[in-house]
Amino acid sequence: MAHFTSPGMKAVIGLQRAGHLQDQAARRKQRNNIDDLEARVAELSLVCEALWTLLAETTGLTDAHLMARIRDLDLQDGVIDRRKAHLPVDCLECKSKVSNRATMCTFCGAPAPSKSPFS
Repeated sequence: MAHFTSPGMKAVIGLQRAGHLQDQAARRKQRNNIDDLEARVAELSLVCEALWTLLAETTGLTDAHLMARIRDLDLQDGVIDRRKAHLPVDCLECKSKVSNRATMCTFCGAPAPSKSPFS
């Protein structure tokens, strides 16, 4: 017994397959992005450890000093959450609080204050 599919049904099946293939491609891309980010974090962790060991060896600072500084930086926003606070800065012209990521004051349009290398 032959199985016949209408042209409309074939179109629906084709669209479903195309959608499935697009979903697979999107998932692969997301996985690749995650893999890239994980590799970058691992690399940055290694660099931080190398810098810390060099600094500790040459200055006599200890892990306790480092942990205290991490805690101080973490507490800048009043919350210990193992995240760096991005506190607003004062506009040099109008003294309004402006995001430390802004390039100009949202209130007066003046250039934003110079940024820290870690912003």
